[in-house]
Amino acid sequence: MPESNHIFISQGDLAGVGWPVLNHLLVHKKKYFTVSEQNQLSRIIVVGASDPTMIQSKLFTLISEKEIHTESRGPRFIAIEHNKKKVRAGVESARVSYESFKKALQLTANFPGASLVTLPVSKENIIRSGVAFAGHTEMIGEIVKRKVTMCMYHPELSVFLLTNHIPLKMVPEAVKKVDFISFSNAIRQFQLVFGSRGKGAMLGLNPHAGENGKIGNEESFLKRKMKRMPESFMLQGPMPADSFFSKTNIKTYDWVIACYHDQGLIPFKSLFGFYGLNITLNSPFLRVSPDHGPAFSLLSEKKSVDKTGVLASIQFALKWGKRWKMA
Repeated sequence: MPESNHIFISQGDLAGVGWPVLNHLLVHKKKYFTVSEQNQLSRIIVVGASDPTMIQSKLFTLISEKEIHTESRGPRFIAIEHNKKKVRAGVESARVSYESFKKALQLTANFPGASLVTLPVSKENIIRSGVAFAGHTEMIGEIVKRKVTMCMYHPELSVFLLTNHIPLKMVPEAVKKVDFISFSNAIRQFQLVFGSRGKGAMLGLNPHAGENGKIGNEESFLKRKMKRMPESFMLQGPMPADSFFSKTNIKTYDWVIACYHDQGLIPFKSLFGFYGLNITLNSPFLRVSPDHGPAFSLLSEKKSVDKTGVLASIQFALKWGKRWKMA
């Protein structure tokens, strides 16, 4: 398969904010994208369900998979299905979002050098539609046959997760089953792509990083694993999670390892808002997503929607796609 610089975008939940925001950004591209970025928007290929509104807007050129490598002056669209009527919000739109992601993921994996942007979906509604769906990251790991790592990226500080979307009571045992070789590969890829040579930190699982074993013994396990990781990581810890995310530490460290989802993501999202991005490491292709969900209530209540996350995701793919395939 020939090298590709395409950016495949999975449509996300049609009842959520991702799809209308994407359309808005492309309609008003001169407002949101630099001239250089505007010249690259022809790299975008959205995968999803076409609807009457999209066809009437003439924002996208509808193509088939066979036409992916044809010349284009603007964004294109591969329809997994054509809808004469608007997709109903809920289970129906969730199932469409899952099929869109699955197809976009397959296409990205089949075109070396391509990147993937995933717009927000509802895990709950996808599961209600009959799909055993753990998340985007987990499905990427299945298709690339590797242990991939969820990373919340921001230029000031990025967060790596030892465990993803699992109940809190399962975290202590799950931490002990982490493949630290694959995890180290993810950190190494991060350093190669972003040129990061700064310090890293490991958070403790227990309060106050276990108080030297007085609260828990998981930190002893983490210390043993840290000793086996490359010295070039300059990894320090385990550190108490309750005091790590200070202004001083953000300036001192480039990245931090959190033991579980909320331990890392609550402070990350509080600090960086929608400028933070969800990326998948130890993957052969770039995948990036906004760090927010579909936000159904904002659309139903006709409230203004923050466009930062979707815009930043597309700009990230435009900027880092080439560097990613070279890493």
